[in-house]
Amino acid sequence: MFELSIQMLAIAFVVVCLGAILQTLSGFGMALLAAPVLVLIDSEFLPAPILALGFVLSLFNATRLRAHLNIAPIGYALVTRAIGSVLAIGLLSIMPIDWLITGFAILIIGTVALTLKTVNIQYNRRNMMIAGFLSGVIGTTTSIGGPPVAMVLQNSPLQQARAHLSLFFLISTVMSLILLSATGNFSAHQVELTALLLPALVIGFVCANAMSARFKPQYFKHLINIVSVMASLFLLAKTWVI
Repeated sequence: MFELSIQMLAIAFVVVCLGAILQTLSGFGMALLAAPVLVLIDSEFLPAPILALGFVLSLFNATRLRAHLNIAPIGYALVTRAIGSVLAIGLLSIMPIDWLITGFAILIIGTVALTLKTVNIQYNRRNMMIAGFLSGVIGTTTSIGGPPVAMVLQNSPLQQARAHLSLFFLISTVMSLILLSATGNFSAHQVELTALLLPALVIGFVCANAMSARFKPQYFKHLINIVSVMASLFLLAKTWVI
């Protein structure tokens, strides 16, 4: 049975709805927006429920944008993500996690700064492979692996970028959920928490679709950069302040 108050449920509902809007418009960001609030409400919201909600949202978006999908570059990124994840496990055994998180956060902020001034990151196989690798390392060590892939796609056509991000997160979250389930880290209570917030996810998805027509392509790169910097600042604050 749920032990959350009506007020806490309302807050959880709102942040998941807003997170779904953000991710549907930008391609990623729901976990960044919702996870810090949900974990304060009930620690059981992480990691499985937020991953499960992300899977459902990615499925919605990938299905909606299926005409714009190209599986090949995403496949390369997923392979290198797996390699990055394995490397991250090794790094965690020899290096303090605070150093890794700080280094990655600074790298993301620096990359955003360069893209605003001089560097134009192109969407191609090589860059997707690099982004997938970095996403694996960062995602495994910090649970926020979206920025590298999103930044490679920021100059792509809007619908194509959204579609590729949705497919990338759809497959990567399946991998994570299978691992969590196989190791007994997706409890019945967490399944209930996931089901409880599915209506909020659907409402956010529907609202974002209504807003999508007014979301101009030139907004996309700015939103990607803003969300990436927000993720980096959150990681720094979580590591050194909170």
